[in-house]
Amino acid sequence: MAAVASNVKRVNWLSNPAKDAELSARAQLRLGPLRQLRETPEHTERITLKPASTELPATVSSAPPVRINPGRSGTLVLLVLAVALGVVAVLWWQFWPKSEPVPLVTPAVPSASTPTQLVVAVSGAVHKPGLVRLAPGSRVADAIEAAGGLLPEAQTGNLNLARKLRDGELIAVAGPGAPPDGATSSGELVDLNTATLAQLDELPGVGPVLAQRIIDYRAKHGGFASVSDLSKVDGVGETRFARLKELVTV
Repeated sequence: MAAVASNVKRVNWLSNPAKDAELSARAQLRLGPLRQLRETPEHTERITLKPASTELPATVSSAPPVRINPGRSGTLVLLVLAVALGVVAVLWWQFWPKSEPVPLVTPAVPSASTPTQLVVAVSGAVHKPGLVRLAPGSRVADAIEAAGGLLPEAQTGNLNLARKLRDGELIAVAGPGAPPDGATSSGELVDLNTATLAQLDELPGVGPVLAQRIIDYRAKHGGFASVSDLSKVDGVGETRFARLKELVTV
């Protein structure tokens, strides 16, 4: 009961109007200065933050490029200097000593197939029959001259003095009593390039028909290059060529 009475007394104290008024007055006294300060106009302004400007200040703006104007006289001087430098460069290039390339000299090696000299046998009506040595490209006349020249009774009708020589061939110069044109029946060699039909007909085993074939072959091929070409004539077989090759020449 005592506790209940205490609680009732406390409730009565809290609901006492006089006490409420006293407490309210005290609160007003305490909060008065703060309320006046809060309601002052100079404290009611709000601070507005402005965004930072993205523009650069005028002091850092890029300055226009500086152009140098040399003027008319300066331009003329520069032009003269450029021309002078060009002339100096050209003169330096022309008069500067240049090394000439040394040509390579390759010694000529004689071909194995080309003889350095020709060895030819000269027989018959010459002063010095025998072997003579001549340079490549020599002709029949050169061989006869190297053999001492012709005897007075020599007959050259069967020889082509302008023909070029070949290494190892025989030049037979006809003597007295020999037919003027080529072959003889006295053992002289018959020149296949100059012999007549009658002279070829006198060769053993060659009649008028084969003699004509030899002449036709000579005309068609521009002459016989060697005695072995005789075997290419139609009608000259191995046996007949073996008999004729010692009796003819070119």
